[in-house]
Amino acid sequence: MSSGLIPTDFTEFTYNKLAVDMESDRNDMTSTQKTEFYTGINYAIDGLLHSGLVIYGDPISEYIKDVAGKLLKDDVALFEELRFYTIKSNATNAFATDQGIVFVTTGLLSQITCEAQLALVLSHEISHYTEKHALESYQFIQENRRSSIEHLSIYSKDLELTADKLGLELYAKAGYAKDAVIPTFDVLLYSYLPFDEVPIPNSYFQDFDSLLIPDFLFPTEEYEINAIDNEDDSRSTHPNIKNRKEKIQTNIDEIKSWGSDLYKFGEERFDLIQTIARFEVVRNNLQDAEYGKALYTIYLLERDYPTSLFLKRAKAQSWLGILQYRLDLSVYDVIDSKSESEGASAKVHHFIRELNSSQLTSVAIRNVASIAQENPEDQEISAIYNHMIQALAGSSKFDIDDYAIISFQTAWDRKIEEIANQNANSNDTVVEQSTEKLSKYDRIKKKKKNVNVPVHLDSTDFHLYLIPDVVSDKYFLSTYTKFKDQKKNKTIDSKKSRRSIVSANEEPIDHVIVIQPFLSYQRNNEELLIKGEKLGQKFRKGIDIAGEEAGVKITHLDRTAIIENGTERFNQYCLLTSYLVQTTNNTDINAFPVDYQLTQKLMEDLGSKNIMYTAAIRDYDMNFNFAVFIGSVIFYPFFPVYISYLFADAPKNEIHMLMLDMESGNITGATDLKFKAKLRKYNFAAHTYNFLVYLNQNMKPTKEQN
Repeated sequence: MSSGLIPTDFTEFTYNKLAVDMESDRNDMTSTQKTEFYTGINYAIDGLLHSGLVIYGDPISEYIKDVAGKLLKDDVALFEELRFYTIKSNATNAFATDQGIVFVTTGLLSQITCEAQLALVLSHEISHYTEKHALESYQFIQENRRSSIEHLSIYSKDLELTADKLGLELYAKAGYAKDAVIPTFDVLLYSYLPFDEVPIPNSYFQDFDSLLIPDFLFPTEEYEINAIDNEDDSRSTHPNIKNRKEKIQTNIDEIKSWGSDLYKFGEERFDLIQTIARFEVVRNNLQDAEYGKALYTIYLLERDYPTSLFLKRAKAQSWLGILQYRLDLSVYDVIDSKSESEGASAKVHHFIRELNSSQLTSVAIRNVASIAQENPEDQEISAIYNHMIQALAGSSKFDIDDYAIISFQTAWDRKIEEIANQNANSNDTVVEQSTEKLSKYDRIKKKKKNVNVPVHLDSTDFHLYLIPDVVSDKYFLSTYTKFKDQKKNKTIDSKKSRRSIVSANEEPIDHVIVIQPFLSYQRNNEELLIKGEKLGQKFRKGIDIAGEEAGVKITHLDRTAIIENGTERFNQYCLLTSYLVQTTNNTDINAFPVDYQLTQKLMEDLGSKNIMYTAAIRDYDMNFNFAVFIGSVIFYPFFPVYISYLFADAPKNEIHMLMLDMESGNITGATDLKFKAKLRKYNFAAHTYNFLVYLNQNMKPTKEQN
């Protein structure tokens, strides 16, 4: 969560930032180039700043800023010119913008092994900024539109090597140790792997009494790590790691004076920051539906934090997600394929891949249930358990009658006892023939007849005996039956007709949280981007008018609200945006909120569980998909690609509205309207009014109402 006063980077409207940049003196650019450069970069950066991924004033951002301060202790003006923010992403990355913003990902902080490595990365990015590499890259692309990709790549490599050299000089000047330099490039080489490489024992997957899993489901050999430091970089924008190591080793040798510091703020503070970042890896895995990766990361962290309630919740949520995707027949979407699997973490993905549908369902249920049994007082874990029961009740692929009410070991022991009793009874009733009349061969055959017959319990059926306590538990049975009997609409098709409003809410909607309206044009030039941003502000007023007329209270979570309320509102905005990201990453299932506790508090603080998202597409007829649209907005680099896909023909405008119940995770209403009239504040207000009124007039009746 962000903390402190909100920086103007997050509050100033983009068109105002663009106006300031356009006043700057750029004699090396034509007017057209200047407009294109600053328009693109400002709207791209603001898309990231308001993606819900960027935070400020938190312990990680403050630590990054402090380390940068050490690097720039002799250049206070430059330090005050720069701003440092954290991106909640598992990508191992950092980058600087032409505006002086330096972004560092939590993924990078989770991978590095000391403060000095962070200092080296920051010095590299600061050098990119001071050398105006963002501008140089743009100019080169403009001047070489017809040149080969190899020429573009070589130029970019030169910039990287220049930043390596200048960054190293800044790093050395600050007194950091040269011994940390080369290992930093190893961090980059292996950054696609988890932050540690620790074998995971088979026993980790079967540490519950009833969880007996055959060894043949686990890999017999380790998965190799295939990272190559000398890969062909002729078509890459960056030089390969081997070349960068060789170049920087030369630079190291040229510097005569070196310090010895690995930490300037103490190893303890670094360890705290690294731990925060590593826990954030788990959260990011869950939000991105990377449940296999989450399980291995949880295993790594459990070694040092075995009683962590966060990890217990995360593990339960991981197995819940795997179960939901298994029931949806798409579990391979949330684990690595065999070709993607490398290193120690591959065992998790291998194990899940080897389980058949029924086996995986049982293993997932066992894990979630056992965690719930160990933590009966935890509200979040109980909610995860109920979410699991609801998923099972809603699936035709789970039949409670298939499962035994005794464990595999108990079944085995009973079978042994039964066979022993059969043999004993047989021996008591059979009249023994005189051994004197039997040949050696007859006696051998007789002994074989007295040997216990094989126990007919197939180890591949182990899953049928994993959850005896669950399928016989009164709470599970009653909750399962309740969900089984309910017939609620889980999904809403928002494109059933040219003009349609569909609804599935069961109670009046009297208060709605509205995320900033989104407006798109076909061409993302300066004029239309600015026009769209300003029209979005007018739509905000239109929504207020509609809410007042419909008797629905409106609470906005947008830039205006952030300006008026500061960091508290920004954190709420980021939380809802993250919730939306998770929803769009799990379009086929009703995913459990990764920020469950915070989401519950948000509903309490704002007094509503209803979230409304709106989008207006102007002037052109498009093949619009709301989930893809939301994802493209949040992950801004994909937005231009999506927009170009939308516009195939011309003529009409569209308005899309969606109401989401944050408590249940269900869509309670959606509308899709196409028309020819111009988009204005009042017709947007009219359509919003119709949507709100229709939802309340067409509530799905509850049992009490019936």
